[in-house]
Amino acid sequence: MDTHLEKELTATLDAANDASDKVRTQHFTFVTFLVYFALIIASTTDKQLLLISPVNLPLLNVQLPLREFYVIAPWVLVFLHFYLLVQFYLLSQKLHLLKSGFSKISDMDELRTWANRLSAFSFNHLIINRQHKRTMKTGVRTQFLLIYEG
Repeated sequence: MDTHLEKELTATLDAANDASDKVRTQHFTFVTFLVYFALIIASTTDKQLLLISPVNLPLLNVQLPLREFYVIAPWVLVFLHFYLLVQFYLLSQKLHLLKSGFSKISDMDELRTWANRLSAFSFNHLIINRQHKRTMKTGVRTQFLLIYEG
């Protein structure tokens, strides 16, 4: 492999790994917010809804006005979800650039060596799956569909 391609791949791989780490953290934060909001919704009783009494936030033990919570919370989740989708899109652009660089490598062992340096985020391997065997490709696709589409 020539040094120009190696430098290009190294820079692209580092950028993709950096973006991947940030998206993974943002994804975990988003899922945490979903679970927290689900706890709040599950802990709201029928009596609270009828009397429009305040909602108690679990773990924080703070009360919020019921009406405002149920108006604002969905919009917060929509905004966070949109932001996460944009971050996934930007990560996918970096990964497609890396995938095009990987296509210039003809030796499968060298390709696996480069691909093993890729961050172990399932989304990364969904986009760049050339080096995986058929069973692994199916497993990554299934995992992605269960987590993100389910």
